[in-house]
Amino acid sequence: LYTLLIYWDKILNFLREVLPLEGEEFDRFLRESYRTILFVLYGSIGTAFLQSILSFLGMSLAKVKYSLILSLLTFIASFVPPFGTALVWMPTSLIMLKFSLKKALFIFFWHLLLVSSVDNFLRPLIIKRGINLPYTLLFFATFGGFIKFGFLGLFLGPLMLTLLFESSSSIILIVRRRGRGD
Repeated sequence: LYTLLIYWDKILNFLREVLPLEGEEFDRFLRESYRTILFVLYGSIGTAFLQSILSFLGMSLAKVKYSLILSLLTFIASFVPPFGTALVWMPTSLIMLKFSLKKALFIFFWHLLLVSSVDNFLRPLIIKRGINLPYTLLFFATFGGFIKFGFLGLFLGPLMLTLLFESSSSIILIVRRRGRGD
């Protein structure tokens, strides 16, 4: 982030030279890139927030001590690949085995079936609000990006897909204009 902020002008000049986009097309490309990154961040933070709330609810129902702290840790852990929220709820359910089998199983299945699955559906839905691509494509871009690049892939997958669509539509416009002699 520091490098990006310091060298932003040089990065913009480099992109202007490398990309076959001119004027309004280049500006649209930058706007779409910005929107994509912004909504991917919204998706990640929104998903982490909902997962921590659901975790707090489940742990409160099971009467686990320090549920609020554990849900805060769940929020933070949701950003850690590849285990995410399991870094919090797995040890918690194992510790609860010492006190109550029912509570331990409840915490395990609550988090496995509800909290962990939120990530697969909510993140693409939030991203979809800011990006004009089909939900299915965004889901696979997010999932594929995560598999290929890890945590960074959650951002890179949707970003690369959106930029691919934006740049291809801009390039098609340029080719059509040059073909007509504009």
